Amino acid sequence: MTFALRPGTVAFRVLALLEAEGREMNTSQIAEALGLASKNLAPNLEAPIKHGLLLRRQRFAHIRAPFWYRLPKQEATTTDEVPPPPAEPDSSRVSTPAEEPKRKPKPQLKAASDAAPATLVGRNATLSMSGEIAIVAECGTVVLFDAERARQLLAFVVGRAV
Repeated sequence: MTFALRPGTVAFRVLALLEAEGREMNTSQIAEALGLASKNLAPNLEAPIKHGLLLRRQRFAHIRAPFWYRLPKQEATTTDEVPPPPAEPDSSRVSTPAEEPKRKPKPQLKAASDAAPATLVGRNATLSMSGEIAIVAECGTVVLFDAERARQLLAFVVGRAV
């Protein structure tokens, strides 16, 4: 018993495309050429692969490596070798201070001395319903005060003793 493809099926169209192209093609190339979703190719090509009408392989032994398809009479257009690892950076090069990234000094949350003694310098402050205060400094650090410390801080800001 021989296996025959029906005209118009995905498998038939893929075999016709590979014959017309005369080369090995990967899943995304075939899907784009035929206007199909690449996820629909694998299930539709199982029968032709099983019956030897189509060959499938992965170039690299990686779970996400794409499948490549070709006709049995076609040669694989690429080798199965794993690509060489990227060249290591030159360790003889020494970084100079000019190359190192410049960091902004971390702003500190403090009482400003030139202004009124109770002025608080910071970026953002939030008072919660439970009486806690969260202050976000320019560097992104969050300082959290519990309700008791928040009362002391507010007293300091408005200039009253607790």
